[in-house]
Amino acid sequence: MKGLLLIVAVLFFSGLSQACCPPYWSQFQGTRCYRYVGLSMTWFQAHEYCYNLRPGKSFLVTINKEEEAVHVHKIFEENGAHKHSYYWIGLRDFHKNQRRFEWDDGTPFTESSYSFWNPGEPNNYSDLDCVQVYRSNRRWYDYSCTAVRRPFICEMRRD
Repeated sequence: MKGLLLIVAVLFFSGLSQACCPPYWSQFQGTRCYRYVGLSMTWFQAHEYCYNLRPGKSFLVTINKEEEAVHVHKIFEENGAHKHSYYWIGLRDFHKNQRRFEWDDGTPFTESSYSFWNPGEPNNYSDLDCVQVYRSNRRWYDYSCTAVRRPFICEMRRD
């Protein structure tokens, strides 16, 4: 009987640990974890920072639906909105003159998928290849990846 209780306890706690995000990460819909990083970095530095948190598993945040956008923005509001007007997300366009955006985790972005571009965006002037979110309206703007430093949110998908 004690052996059975021990097995049940081990299974319960191992399942519990798999269901939770690591410390300093918040969970969304059971499969994704997010982490606000208040350090101001260029988009490329933010990309490296997120990647190094969990190599191969964490990236700058990907936003595929409205509920996710609301959750991500709430994380920003709770952690850094009073200090910063913008934050980086993982959307980028490194395909010169093709206007072909993709997410930091490598998944393609399509206009038919969720997007929240500000009117007139993306305008693709010069080297505006990375995307930032403006706090007051939650709209997306393409911007230079290196001209400014912003806080950011990392995402980790749980296996």
